Amino acid sequence: LAHRLVMPKLLQAQGNKGWLPFHKMLVALFQYMEPWLRSADLPPPIKLMYNGTLRVLLVLLHDFPEFLCEYHFSFCDVIPASCVQLRNLVLSAFPLRMALPD
Repeated sequence: LAHRLVMPKLLQAQGNKGWLPFHKMLVALFQYMEPWLRSADLPPPIKLMYNGTLRVLLVLLHDFPEFLCEYHFSFCDVIPASCVQLRNLVLSAFPLRMALPD
């Protein structure tokens, strides 16, 4: 999902053609992790997956914020309410061309 050769190719495809497949993969990841994220005590493999997911979202926020803006609603639907950090990363995205007010 987040391989250095796969993710940029999908997200930089002409006409944003790779956005929908990448969105589907991220939604599937969130749906898989959702039952585990309900509890505060995560097993080590799931904790590692959670940290990797945070890193992927940070890369998306930095390099492809328009992608997060486009699909923020569907991401927030599948991210559990207890995962405030994941939701905040998705919701803090804004387009590169937009300047934030002081």
